[in-house]
Amino acid sequence: MKLPNQDDRRSTKEIWGIKFAKPHAASHSEIKTIIESFAHAAEYLYRAGFDGVQLHAAHGYLLSQFLSGRTNHRTDEYGGSIANRARIIVEIVDAIRARVPTSTDFVLGIKINSVEFNDKGFSLDECGELCVLLEHECKFDFVELSGGTYEDMAFEHKRESTKQREAFFLEFAEAIVPKLEKTKVFVTGGFLTVQAMVKAMEVVDGIGLARTLCAEPNLARDILAGRVTTGAIMQKIDRQDYGLTETIAGTQIRQLGRNQAPMDLTDDNVVKAFLESVVKWEKALEEDGDKSEVYGYVDLEGIELPPICSGDDTSRL
Repeated sequence: MKLPNQDDRRSTKEIWGIKFAKPHAASHSEIKTIIESFAHAAEYLYRAGFDGVQLHAAHGYLLSQFLSGRTNHRTDEYGGSIANRARIIVEIVDAIRARVPTSTDFVLGIKINSVEFNDKGFSLDECGELCVLLEHECKFDFVELSGGTYEDMAFEHKRESTKQREAFFLEFAEAIVPKLEKTKVFVTGGFLTVQAMVKAMEVVDGIGLARTLCAEPNLARDILAGRVTTGAIMQKIDRQDYGLTETIAGTQIRQLGRNQAPMDLTDDNVVKAFLESVVKWEKALEEDGDKSEVYGYVDLEGIELPPICSGDDTSRL
């Protein structure tokens, strides 16, 4: 969303060794295409039998770039005030509603940043203003609060109090929830123990689990059934290293897609094998250059993974 005359420093920056295409300010024609693409995807999923969709407007992705004053320097109707920066989201929702009427009970949610941890980034006050606007203009069924961008990951917390609390963004949710009348609020990021999950429910309507479920796909069901009373397994990795944990989660999803139980990183031998596999994967990516023949995530070498449990077997994977 940068205008042509802006500084190009950020366009050449590598993040986790990944080069991103040079950004440009979207034309009105491109914005129209973006809106129609979101609406088409929502209608397609509705017709395919899905219960709903969630717009991703956090973590520095496209819709987040429109919302953030750090990346949105537009001077037209899509820039400036929060209402203008959120205009594309309102127009996407209108386009979705035109294809999938509210009478269908098709769930529509959105993930947004509660805060960006950088200068001129999306602030808590702006988030509160945005949530009220989205409730009135879009009537989302739920808002999921997260935070940060690829370049300033909010997950890599330096405050010890936040680490101990587990829920990375709950303190921001506490300031936003009272502003809303009907919209359900979820918070995601950092949950490990059942105790912290239950405590968070005193503030919000629900919690989101992501990396945790990549390691234990049955965890939510097992907690609700009383089979798990403590929380997630404690993988022997640095959970504050978002680049590492994101790679782990992607690898575990890759394994699930192959009908394999996700690797168990509570096992020292598996951890060792995974880290060695990561080194080989990174080397292969480097040698691949621009050919794009190496993609996806890590193939775990040296460890045989069992098949996914089937039928009524609800043991922890």
